[in-house]
Amino acid sequence: MAAKNSDKVFLGIALLLLGGAAAWITLRGPTQSIDTGTSEVDLSAASYKPVGLAASSVPTAKWEEPPAQAAGPYWVFEVFSPPEIFYKDGTFLVKPATVKPPVPPAPDFGLEYVRILRDDFPLQLLGCSADGQGLFRNNLNGETFYAKAGRKVQIKDGVEFEIRSFEIREGQMKLPDGNMVIPEPVGYAEIVNNATGQVSNINSQERLVLGKPFVIFRATVGPKAGKILDAVRAGEEFTLPAYESTYMNAPRQISEAKYIVDEIVEQTSTTPAKVVVTRHSPDLKNRIHPDDFDSQTFSSLPKPRAVTPKAKHAPPAAPAATK
Repeated sequence: MAAKNSDKVFLGIALLLLGGAAAWITLRGPTQSIDTGTSEVDLSAASYKPVGLAASSVPTAKWEEPPAQAAGPYWVFEVFSPPEIFYKDGTFLVKPATVKPPVPPAPDFGLEYVRILRDDFPLQLLGCSADGQGLFRNNLNGETFYAKAGRKVQIKDGVEFEIRSFEIREGQMKLPDGNMVIPEPVGYAEIVNNATGQVSNINSQERLVLGKPFVIFRATVGPKAGKILDAVRAGEEFTLPAYESTYMNAPRQISEAKYIVDEIVEQTSTTPAKVVVTRHSPDLKNRIHPDDFDSQTFSSLPKPRAVTPKAKHAPPAAPAATK
C-alpha cells in the first residue's frame, strides 16, 4: 500500500515539471536576432612616418700580432683569449686581452741517490783460526793473510803497519732473528802506523771506519746523465754543467747548477739513511719563490716488494727426524 502512494507522488511531480516547461516556452515567444552591424577603423588621417635607427658608434682597437712565448720564437698563442669589454658613461670600451707568457717549470733536480759510504781503515780483521792467528785483509789491494803479533804489513808505498798485539776472546754472535745469541771467538788486534805512530784497535766483529760519511750520486740530466759523480761529504759542493733541454717542443737552455750537501745521516737498524741537498740555479728564480735555490731530501727507504701469490696446494711437510 505504501508503494502505491509513493508512485502517485513521483507521477505528480513529473506532471508539474512538464506543465511548467510548456508554460515557459509559451510565454517566451519567438526568437529574435540582433543586428550588430560592422565596425571599421580609419587610419588615413594618422600622422605616422617610419623613422630609421641611428647607427651606433662603437670604438674599435687594433689587435697586435701574437708575441712569441718564453719557450721560443716558434710558439705563439693558439687559444683565443676574449677581449676585455667595459661599459662607461653610455660607451663600450674594448681592449685586447692581456695574456702573460707561460713561465717554464723548474728544471729537473738532476740527481739520483746511490748510497752512503765511509772510508774503511786500511787493515781489517776478518776472523781468527784455531791455531791462534788472525785473518787480516789489506783493503787497499784486497790481499788476505793470517798473522800474529809482531808482523809488519806493507799497506802501500811508504805506509807500513805493525800488528803490535793480537788475542782471541770469547764473544757472542746474535742470530739474524735477534732472539738468540751463540758463543763465538772474537779476535782483537792493536795496529801501529810506523810512519805516524798512530795506534788503532780493530776486532773481527766490527768494521773500523774513518772520518765522516760521504754520499754518492748519479747525474740524471745534461752531459753527465747516467754517470756516477765524485763522492762528497756534508758541507761540500759540486756542480752540474749547463745543458740544452726542450719545453713545449722549443729549445730551452738550462744554466749550470751548484749543489751543496747540507746533511748526511747514515742508516741504522731502525731508521733509513737521509741526505739533504740544496741546489742553486738562476733558472729557479721567480718560479717557486724569489730566491734562486731549492732543496731536496733523499732517503734509502726500500721500495715495496711485489707480493708473490701463494700456491693453491702447500708443498708436503718434510718428514720428521727419527732417532
